[in-house]
Amino acid sequence: MTLVYFLIVIGILVFVHELGHFIMAKRAGVRIEKFSLGMGPKLFSYKKGDTEYLISALPLGGYVKMAGENPDEEPTGAPDEFQSKTVWQRMKIAATGPLTNILLAFLVMPLVFMVGTYSEGPRRWDMWRSALPPSVPVLWQAT
Repeated sequence: MTLVYFLIVIGILVFVHELGHFIMAKRAGVRIEKFSLGMGPKLFSYKKGDTEYLISALPLGGYVKMAGENPDEEPTGAPDEFQSKTVWQRMKIAATGPLTNILLAFLVMPLVFMVGTYSEGPRRWDMWRSALPPSVPVLWQAT
């Protein structure tokens, strides 16, 4: 069960991270070719506009494929390509993924601390009795 929880948490972190890249790229006017949650062979996909949304088999990753993102490809100079954007816009797109993970931590941690976990602490009498030297007489017995 721990592995399942681990995969769920990693999946949420990856989704939020990639969603940050996706949103900032869309705001900058970059054409998104693929948005994938997971890696490897695709299990489910649908296309809306220019973007293909995928859920892939291995949940330990994900990616946003932007037009003109690969530096090995020859840029066409289209205004909706990643390489056509200013350095400042490209920096914002790259930085938004990790920043959304930090934002998620600030949003989730107060909930974690509010919910907490249950653990039975030591009984008060046992705690105080163990702190007293053995020569001190016991005048009452805790129940």
